[in-house]
Amino acid sequence: MSFKPEFVEQQLQLSVTLSLILKGVMGFAIAFQFPMIVLILVYVGILTPEMLRNHRRVAIVGLFVVGAILTPPDPISLLLMSLPLVLLYELSIWASYIMVRRKRAAVED
Repeated sequence: MSFKPEFVEQQLQLSVTLSLILKGVMGFAIAFQFPMIVLILVYVGILTPEMLRNHRRVAIVGLFVVGAILTPPDPISLLLMSLPLVLLYELSIWASYIMVRRKRAAVED
C-alpha cells in the first residue's frame, strides 16, 4: 500500500475483502471435492472409467469454466484452480480403474 501513487485514494472495505477471500477459499474447497464425487459416481455405476476417458476433452473445458466461475477474475487464480482440477480428474480416472477392478474381483470371489 505504500507504493501507490499520490493521486490514488485508498479505500479498503472489510466486506469486499472478506467476500473475496471467502469466495476464493470456498471455491477451492468445493472444487477439490471433485475426485470424491467422481469416485462415488463410478462406485454407484453412473460413470465408468471408459466414459471418463472418452469425455476427457469436454471435462477439461468444463473444469476451466468452473475454475473461471469460482475464482476471482484473474488468469493466475484460474490456472491455480483449473490445473490441479485437471490433474485430479486424471487421477480420478486411474482411481476409478482400480475401483472397478477391485469390484470385479470381489464379485468373482
